[in-house]
Order: sequence, then C-alpha cells, then structure tokens
Amino acid sequence: MSVLQSVKKVLEVNSIPLNEPLVLGVSGGVDSMLLWHTLKELKQRVVAVHINYHLRGVASNKDAEVVKSFAKEHDLPLFCFDGKSESLNKNLQEEARKIRYAHFNDVTKQEGARFIVTAHNKDDNEETFFLNLIRGAGVKGLSAMQLKSERMLRPLLSISKEEIYNYAKEIGLTWREDESNQSDKYLRNGIRHQILPTLKQLDERAESGIQNTINILSKQNELLELFVEKVKEQVFFTQFGFTCIQLSGEIKKYPQLLYELLKPYGSFDVDKILRTEEPGKFFESSEWRIWVDRGFLLLEEISEPKAIDIWIEWGEDKALDLGLQFSMHTGLYEMEFKPENGWMDLEKLSFPLRLRNWKEGEKFKPFGMKGSKKVSDYLTDEKIPVPVKNKTLVLESNGQIAWLVGHRIDDRFKVTAKTKKIYLATLLK
Repeated sequence: MSVLQSVKKVLEVNSIPLNEPLVLGVSGGVDSMLLWHTLKELKQRVVAVHINYHLRGVASNKDAEVVKSFAKEHDLPLFCFDGKSESLNKNLQEEARKIRYAHFNDVTKQEGARFIVTAHNKDDNEETFFLNLIRGAGVKGLSAMQLKSERMLRPLLSISKEEIYNYAKEIGLTWREDESNQSDKYLRNGIRHQILPTLKQLDERAESGIQNTINILSKQNELLELFVEKVKEQVFFTQFGFTCIQLSGEIKKYPQLLYELLKPYGSFDVDKILRTEEPGKFFESSEWRIWVDRGFLLLEEISEPKAIDIWIEWGEDKALDLGLQFSMHTGLYEMEFKPENGWMDLEKLSFPLRLRNWKEGEKFKPFGMKGSKKVSDYLTDEKIPVPVKNKTLVLESNGQIAWLVGHRIDDRFKVTAKTKKIYLATLLK
C-alpha cells in the first residue's frame, strides 16, 4: 500500500471528513513534510504548526524557512512559534515536548480541531519500544505509540523510514535533515544506529518480531485498561465531596491494580500506601495528595489553603458559591435531620452570622450531647478524614458556634416546641 493510500485509509477508518481541521506538527524534516504534502494531495484541511527552538542556530532558522516556503507556495495555513526557553538547557527533550504540545493544544482549541497529527513512523515506534524497555516500562510503555490515542493521530505509523525517503525523492519534495539525528549523544539515536541494525542483521525475523510484539502488547494493554475501568466502577465513590477509593481485597492482593487506578493522579509508591494503616497519613505527587483513611483512600487536588470568612445578613444567600443555601420557615415544618441540614431557631440567632474556618481549641455544644466539646475532638470521634476535617466550616452567631457545617448544630440554637421561626442552613451536595 502506498503512503497516499495508507494515510487515506487512516482518515477513513477514523471518520475524518475532508473539511475537518487537523493540527499537524511540522519540523521541516522529511517525515512531517511528506505527511503535510500527502494530506494536501488528499485535499484534507490542515493547520500546520512549527516550533523553532533555536537550538542549532542558523540550521534551525533554515528549517523554519523550508516550512514557511512550502506553506506560502501552496497557500496553506501555518502557525510558527518561538520555542526558545532557558529550561531547555536542563531537560532538553522533555521541556521541548512540553512547549510543543502546549502550542499544539492552543491551536487545536482555536481551530476547533479534534486531532493533533504527528509524523511518527514505523522506525520511530521500534525505537520507542527499546527506549521504554531500557528505562523500565509496563505493558502500556512497551506498546510504544498507537495509530490513534486520545487526541493524537499518527497516519505514518505503519510506514517505514525507507518508504518515506523513497516517496519523498520520487515526488521531488524539499526537506531539511537534522544533523543531530546522526549523533549518538541521545539514547534514541544510539538505538536507531546501533541496536536495531545489529538485531536485524543477526536475525531477519527481528523487524517483524518487534512489530508483532508491539501489536500484542497493545492489545494486552487495551484488555488491561478495560479491566481497570471495571474495577474503578466498583471501588471509586464520592464522600464528603471528595473522590475516594475503597481498598478492596483485590487491590490489597494485587498492588499493581492500585498503581493503575492511581496513574491519572501521578506516580505513587503503592506498596508503601498499602502498608500504611495510620489514618491521616498522606502521599503526594506533583498535583495530587492521597490520604489514607480507614479502609479507603481519599484523593485531594493540591492547592493553597483557602481562608473563609464571610458575614451573612438576615435574608442573604451570600454563601451559595460555597455550596450553602439559607432559608426561613414559619410555624410547624417537616424537618429532615441530616448532617447537611442545620435546623436552628431564628430568634436565637444574632445577625449578621459569620461563616469561617474552625479554629484549633474552640468548643461548641453538640446537639443531643451534654456539655461542650472541642471541635477537633468531635470531628476525630466522628472519624472524619483529615482533609475533610481541615476544610470544615462553622456558622457563628454572636461569637458562638451555631452549626458545625455539614455535621451538627449547637444545642443552644436547636428548634423546640416553642420555636416560631426556623432558620435552615443547607449544605448542597
């Protein structure tokens, strides 16, 4: 099958009409230039994106010139971005990738595109397999790249580098060679120039064997992801406004299962998490914090602590953005006693009320209990998870806690047979 036919088939299989925009990354190299040319021949609507990292001086600028020249000659839309950054000196490839995909995503939103298209080929996929093997990877990593994954589309993934070169020469395409691709300074280049040629020389079955292994692992990864989704349906639940994971016997027996469930939230030492029995202990990734509680984990997105201090006048609903609603009722009213409902005698309240974070050491008189109790002790005794405890608010009337929000009212403000007007504060779910 020719390059043109192969790319056309990918578009058809993925139901991409010709008028649908595709955001294509173009470096100026033979792969991306050929894909750009092919999509143009197929009359597919394409918006190209080129990033100039200025890493190779004049050579980088010449790459950009080739890309701009092709766009101008064929009247094609092109976005060019300056990818120069101080952080490129620290972790070159990873930082360049972040810059590249940030621009891709911006253009995708602007153009209303579904897919970001790259020109990765069969040889790139083999290199990725060995790269991940050397670094240490699971089934997903060893599956290398997929023709389609989420918003990524790689129409040349079944085409070899040799086929790409031959076709590019046949049609007289202009492209730029990146001199750094010839250096074994980078691990990928070493795999490309030494490991793969040696394997293919040792055994003629190497190339087909590698491809078959990648395909098998890809199918196994699909099966694994399906299984993980089924488990997720069983063990994920919402409590106190947080996403939680029930630590089932299956998870405790197979820590790898917990690793797969937590993968979207970052990298965690699942063995250490499962060994931890102390409620309130937490583990962090770059963006998420996982709290260990009694038989389950509670997931919290890391953010700056938010101080709450709001004054509420009579008849106001100022706290609606915090999920609190206030209403007033007269006479007998059918009251439903739930933690999220704070039923209080209106005449016992002094306005304005104050909604704030609870303070260490302060006390209240829990409804139905004798005497007062520290807020911290009450929450601990009720086995409230630490992150929920940290975010708990109090509704204060004239310096006294009237309601420990979402938990219990203070006995001094309770509704009695003598109550004429009821003030209801409701914590919305």
